[in-house]
Amino acid sequence: MLSGTSAILLYLAKAHDPAGTFLPSDTKGFGEVVTWLGFAETLLASAVDARLKSLFDTPGDADAMKAAARKAFRIMDDHMTQRHIDGQEWFVGDGPTLADIALFPSFALSRDFVVGHEEFPALRRWIRRFRTLKGFRTMPGIPDYH
Repeated sequence: MLSGTSAILLYLAKAHDPAGTFLPSDTKGFGEVVTWLGFAETLLASAVDARLKSLFDTPGDADAMKAAARKAFRIMDDHMTQRHIDGQEWFVGDGPTLADIALFPSFALSRDFVVGHEEFPALRRWIRRFRTLKGFRTMPGIPDYH
């Protein structure tokens, strides 16, 4: 039995993406994707916790959770700013990968816990690109930047 977002995403990529589009087979790309999956489960977990606190009043210090989420978003935004300077539009490689899929929801839904997107311009650009992916389906709360 699989459990955990990363394990499930890795399984799906290996089972249903033989071209390796979402999980690069080259050592560098694979390592970078796995690094971002780890980031999503550790540093970015504060964003999930902050959203749960805001929506369902779960236990915890809301201000500390928001501060930790902002710190994680700053790391992501800085990374995507550098990627943009280097002519790249995705977290790893030349196209979307599991890294993008794992990172997207926490930032896209951060307004639910009152962390706006204005201070993260590179992530705003990334969300716009992400929304154009074939088969993308939105949900309430995910902004539609034009």
